[in-house]
Amino acid sequence: MDTDTSILLSKTGENKRLQKYLQNLQWDQNHFTNKHLASILGASCLRYLGGLEDLSFALELSQKISRRYKGTLKLSLIYATEMLNDLSDKLQMKEMQLTDTQKIMGIVDDAQEVITGIKYL
Repeated sequence: MDTDTSILLSKTGENKRLQKYLQNLQWDQNHFTNKHLASILGASCLRYLGGLEDLSFALELSQKISRRYKGTLKLSLIYATEMLNDLSDKLQMKEMQLTDTQKIMGIVDDAQEVITGIKYL
C-alpha cells in the first residue's frame, strides 16, 4: 500500500475499498443504528491495527459516520470519531508525520477501545 497516498484522504478520490464496502452495505439506502455503526467503525480500526487495511479506510469511514449521523451518535461514537477525525486533520496539516507509526496506532487503538471496551495493543 502506498502510504503517501492511501493513508491521507486523497483530493482525487476516496479509498476505493471503502467505497466498495459502503456500496455493499447499501450505505446511501440504509439508516444504521449506533450499535451497527460502532461495529463497523471498531472493525475498521482493528483491520488497520492488524495490518489488514490501510489507515485511510478507518479515517474516511469515521468522517462519513460523523457527517451523516451528526447529532444522533452515542457518546462513545462521538469520542471515537473525534479522535480519528482529529488524527486525519493532524496528518493533513503535517502536524503529525506518517512515520509516527506507534503514535498513530496508539490513537487508532484508543478510538477502537472507546467503542469496544477492549485494548488491542
